[in-house]
Amino acid sequence: MFLGGWRCYILSLDRHIYLTWIVEKFPLILQIRFKQIFVGFLTFCVFVTQTFSSMAATANAWNGSMADTAFASLTGETAEAASNDVKEVYDLIALVVDKSLYDNDGTYVGLVKDYPDKLADVATIPERIERYAKDLQNNSHRTIVKTLIFDPSKDTLLTLIIALENLYKNGDENVKSRLRGVVLIGDIPLPVVNKNGNRFISMFPLTDFDDKAYIFNPKTKAFEKNTDASFPKPEIWHGVLRPPQLDDAPGFSDLELDKLAGFFDKNHLYHARVKDFTDFDMKLFYGDFLHEEQAYTEDEYTYYQNFLNHMDDLVYMRFNKHWAQSVLKSSMDDIGNDMFANAPNPADYPEGSP
Repeated sequence: MFLGGWRCYILSLDRHIYLTWIVEKFPLILQIRFKQIFVGFLTFCVFVTQTFSSMAATANAWNGSMADTAFASLTGETAEAASNDVKEVYDLIALVVDKSLYDNDGTYVGLVKDYPDKLADVATIPERIERYAKDLQNNSHRTIVKTLIFDPSKDTLLTLIIALENLYKNGDENVKSRLRGVVLIGDIPLPVVNKNGNRFISMFPLTDFDDKAYIFNPKTKAFEKNTDASFPKPEIWHGVLRPPQLDDAPGFSDLELDKLAGFFDKNHLYHARVKDFTDFDMKLFYGDFLHEEQAYTEDEYTYYQNFLNHMDDLVYMRFNKHWAQSVLKSSMDDIGNDMFANAPNPADYPEGSP
């Protein structure tokens, strides 16, 4: 009974007052002895408490973090032991080249005259495409580049899509890899899709392989919208390199091809770290408006509108503590209105319901 009361006082905030009252009632020798006994007993209580707490924590952890830790440790050792058996998967970039360009053995100036020490060893379009492939591979980590020749007399857009999908799902036959991007060079046909009766060019059939946004209909011979696609998105990136069309004549003129040669030369000079093509003040703005709009919330849009309304004040420094208080109040009012608008109506719940 006394020990139970003692423990209660030890755990209470008034334990020091209680112990002082006890000690004052004993002679000095008994006070010293009492303090020794008390310190020993308190040490025993702390030891027992920590021991049982650790045992309980250990027992509970078998269903949680300790089991995960043990599994992770075992997995790490297994992975390290089997690291020699795991082959590295490379990223694959496919260059789809128009056969008429690949067979063109004509020489083009491009930028050779301006940078002869960097470009004098390349003259034709096929040589420039080969150099472009090497630059991509050498400047992209864990990446290989594969060139596909598109022959309009034998190949079709559908066979090209099948070939790219095969590279995405199975990779190259010689290297364990997976398609990550495609570059169309020359006069490569582009897909035309049909979305609710509206026909337009889209790169989806060439880049979307999992949950396809458009499916080829053999009856209509058109890529039609897949209504079962939950969230259509491309699995690979793409690029299109075509000579500029300077006239209405079919095919590519020498002047147009020289413009394409100039592009390949600029690209190589960038990878060669030539200052004229690496140090510049011009910047590129990139906006994915479709997915950015989907990612916005109503609150973010409200705050953005509030920012636009006060932009002039910020630019011309027309602000002080009263201005800040007004803006803060406006923002808080918007938050409060949203909270009340989304709050449940008590009338919708019967009396006495939780």
